[in-house]
Amino acid sequence: MADKDIMEGHRRLCELHERMVMGLELTEPQRREAVAFFLRQVETDAPGFQARRAYKSAGGTYAPLFYAPPWHDGKRACLVTGHLPKTGILHANHYELEILRLLLLLDRDHAAVRDMAAKTVARLNQTCFAQFCPQGECTSAGICALRFFHVFNPRDHVRRNKLLEPLGRRFLLATASRAEWQNHIPISYFLLTLAELNNHVTHALIRARQDWLGSIAWGKHADDIGAAPADEGHGASWLARSARLALATLPEWKENENRSKHRDMAGVGMYA
Repeated sequence: MADKDIMEGHRRLCELHERMVMGLELTEPQRREAVAFFLRQVETDAPGFQARRAYKSAGGTYAPLFYAPPWHDGKRACLVTGHLPKTGILHANHYELEILRLLLLLDRDHAAVRDMAAKTVARLNQTCFAQFCPQGECTSAGICALRFFHVFNPRDHVRRNKLLEPLGRRFLLATASRAEWQNHIPISYFLLTLAELNNHVTHALIRARQDWLGSIAWGKHADDIGAAPADEGHGASWLARSARLALATLPEWKENENRSKHRDMAGVGMYA
C-alpha cells in the first residue's frame, strides 16, 4: 500500500475520532462506508509491510498485524490528539489499535472485525506494555492498549485496572504545567482515555488533579495550549479540550449551573 494511502487512512481515523468525541452521530451508510474503508486498508501481505514493522522482538508481537504505522514526510504520523508519538512502540501500535477500536465501535459483529480484534488480543497478551511496563518506551503504548481493551470487552475490569491503576499513578505525578508529555505519558491522550472509561477510578484521578485540569481547560491560554503544529495533524487544541472532556465526566461537574456553556466548549458528546 502506498504511503499516501496510509496517510489517507490516518486522516480518516483522526476525523472519525473527532466526530465521535464531539458527539456527532454517523448515519448508518456512513458507518458502513467507514468500516469498508478500513477493511480495504488491511495490508498483511502488502509489499513493504514487513519492512515498515517496528519492534519485531518476541516473534513480532510488538508490531502491528494488520495496519502498518504511518509516516509523513519522514516523520511519525501524529496521535489522534494531533501530537507526535515520542516512542517507537507507541507509534507502531497506536494506529492499528485506534483503528480496531473504531471498527469495534462501528460494527463489532462484523466477522472480519471480530477476527482481527481476537488476534490482536492474542498478540497483546505476549507484550509487556499491554500488562503495564514502567519503561518509557512501553508506558505510553499501554494507553492505546487500555483504550482498545476497554472497547473490546468493557466488562473485563481486571484487565482494565491492571493498566489503568499504574498509569493513573504516573498521571498523578505530573507537574502543574501545560507540557503534553509528562512521566512518559501524553497527557491529552490519557485524559481522553479517562473520559472514555468514565468510572469511579477515573473520577478519583480527575478529582485529585481538578484544579490543574481546570486551569488547563479554562485558563488564560486554554485556546492555545496543546494545539498541534500544522504538520502534526488536524491542529485541534486537544490538551485544553481533553481536560474539559475529563472534567465533564465528574458527577458534580454535571450539576454545575454553567454546564451548557462548558458543554459547548468541550464537545463532551459521547462521554458526558
